[in-house]
Amino acid sequence: MNKAKLIIIYGDNKVDGKNRNGEIECLGDINSDDLHISCLLDFFQKNFLDEDIFKKINYTTIPETVGYILTEKSHIVFFNTTKLGKGKSGFFMMPTNISENQKNSLKQLSNFLDDFNIRILYDYFINSDGLLDSKSISTNNDCPIIELFNIYFQKNENNKKM
Repeated sequence: MNKAKLIIIYGDNKVDGKNRNGEIECLGDINSDDLHISCLLDFFQKNFLDEDIFKKINYTTIPETVGYILTEKSHIVFFNTTKLGKGKSGFFMMPTNISENQKNSLKQLSNFLDDFNIRILYDYFINSDGLLDSKSISTNNDCPIIELFNIYFQKNENNKKM
């Protein structure tokens, strides 16, 4: 899992008519030259077929915009931003509400990401420049990722501690 370029943890909204709540889907390979948006475009060729918004995405779409749309549909998205020789890093984009199944999947995923520098983005808004922005918390390997998730859940009044 720590070699995936992107990870989606499905929420409680059905995907293509199926309940996939809590399922973890790994996309791409962090060692490939593919862009995050390329992995997402390939993914949308076979998934979310009943969602018109994903048919409008192209190579010029900012990946974080796609992440935001996925969070609006209750899914958690992890972008692995690891660069060769720079240490492991990435960020989670969190939806407003997180299901118990997603929390369990986050616990499972935390075992694979403990050596990553992680940011968690949440509570999205449009800033004064008209750009998508969010609140965030992060770690620089100074605490286990499970503790970072617990800090996030304490800050986010829509969810409770793991």
